[in-house]
Amino acid sequence: MFHVKLCIILLSLCLSNGVFAQMSSVVLNDPPLKISIQTDQNIIDFNENQPGFNLLNPMSRELYYWTNFCRSHPKIFWDSIIAPILSTQPDLQGDYAESLKKELFSIKKLPYLNLNAQLIKIAQSHASDIGLKNAKISHTSTDGRTFVDRFSTTGLKNCGGENVSYGNEDPLMDIIILLIDANLPSLGHRKAILSSKYTLIGLGVSYIGQSKNLFSVQDFACPQ
Repeated sequence: MFHVKLCIILLSLCLSNGVFAQMSSVVLNDPPLKISIQTDQNIIDFNENQPGFNLLNPMSRELYYWTNFCRSHPKIFWDSIIAPILSTQPDLQGDYAESLKKELFSIKKLPYLNLNAQLIKIAQSHASDIGLKNAKISHTSTDGRTFVDRFSTTGLKNCGGENVSYGNEDPLMDIIILLIDANLPSLGHRKAILSSKYTLIGLGVSYIGQSKNLFSVQDFACPQ
């Protein structure tokens, strides 16, 4: 069940020519809505067999599942999940949602993202840092480290990116908000999730302070 609240999403990309960051926000209503869709056992088996899966907390595991689900079943994700939710969320409706529908109906099935233990480490560390300290929602840690600083500790090279979101209680809703990317013309969050160049991912989720609001982190990297 979603409460009336402000949800914030932020994007940080580590590119060869520098760092690129964006932020947007939406307002969610709280009508009761239950999504019923058959579980994909292939995704579950793939996810659970990934080295580092045991490092994910239950909310991060759910975020990982839906990330791979929308990549591998784009049309089903729209028809069975996004379309019903849009009927109850006016702030998510409009041109951005329509452009997402067109994209999900036109793209081919994307490969699952592989877990990377180092990306999991920096993602969960950032989520816990912001969440447990009830800090300002940001790509910057409370000790001043940026995403680039954290990414540099992983030993990974080439390109990387980070999506963060805050303000709701459901990892599935995180994915929906990030994919719609309302009010962000560059669609950076959507592009990160549906990118064919990213093959590695780490995820972290933490509650913000004593609230039920989640702070979720997706860290991506290209093939090494």
